[in-house]
Formats: sequence, structure tokens, C-alpha cells
Amino acid sequence: MFRVFMVWLALGVALTAGLQAEDEMEWETYEAEAFNIRFDVPASWKVAESEETFVASPESGGISYLIVAAEEETTSEELFASFANDVELKVEEEPEDIGPLNGFQAWVGGGTATVDGADVLVLAAALTRGTTSVVAYFFCEPALAEQYQPVMLDALQRIYPLDLRPEELEGAKTERPAETTPEEPASDVEPGE
Repeated sequence: MFRVFMVWLALGVALTAGLQAEDEMEWETYEAEAFNIRFDVPASWKVAESEETFVASPESGGISYLIVAAEEETTSEELFASFANDVELKVEEEPEDIGPLNGFQAWVGGGTATVDGADVLVLAAALTRGTTSVVAYFFCEPALAEQYQPVMLDALQRIYPLDLRPEELEGAKTERPAETTPEEPASDVEPGE
């Protein structure tokens, strides 16, 4: 199941079955000057932030979205490896360099980890641009993964460097294919149903 998440993320395709369409969901934009990023979070989620970490989750729980700044300048590949080591990630899909994402160099991967004694799915993106190095990741209860998959994928595509003006982003965005069929369906629900 997680392998399919990674295929869809690499292709930039998200299923929306059972959730609001992406353009109908309300998002709130945050700026973290210390991280040199601007990012969106579902407007209904609770938010907590500090100088080093940003955390968001829905009132009902089951999923957490975290953004953490790296302590030093590094490559996105090294940053992902460090993150995977820190959370003791059991990799189910090898991390991939997905190339530029909104002006960042991005490495994306995931698997499972144990958090507070429970196994959770992890989807993470290590993003670097100049001196900016952040890891954006989700911890999600396995039973909720399919429900939150579109939100996770969309949120990771809604992170931008503060130093890029909106008109500069047009050339830096990763384009989504109009329609792509994954190799393995995640459930009996087919895309577009």
C-alpha cells in the first residue's frame, strides 16, 4: 500500500475519493522566516509552532504534519537519510530524488516507524534550496492513510521558499500530469470514481 503512495507522489497525482476536491478544501498559509518557507495547512487543523518545529493535526487526531528545520546546510539526499535514521524509519520504498519542487531540490520517501509504541506510516520530503534545509513529514495511523492520502500529497506540494516571488514560482513548480494510472490500485476504488 505504501509503495503506491510513493508512486503517486513521484507522479504528482492524488486520489480524492471520499474527500473534498483539493480546490474545495480550505487551506491556511503560514510563513516561517526562521525556515525561509511559506506553506499551507488545512484550515481546520490545530497548529503549534516553535523556532525549530511546526506541527499541525486535525482535531480528531490520527495524523500529524511536521516541518523541522535542519541545523546546518546539507543536500536533500543527506537530509532525508538523517531524518530516516532519527525516526528509525523502516523504508518500504527507497527515497527518490524527484527533482525540483517549487524551487527546492526534493527527496521523497517513506515507510513505517514506531511512535509512542504504535506503528505509523511515514511520508517525508527533504527540501533544500541554498541555505534552506527542511524536512516536511507526516505520521499517519495506517487505518487512516487512504483517507488522508490526498491531503498529504497536496500539502507537500504547497511548500515554497520565501525568497521566490509568486511570478517566479511558475517556472519552479512541478507540473502534474493530467491523468496517470498507478501500477497497483490502493483499494477497490479506482481513480476518478
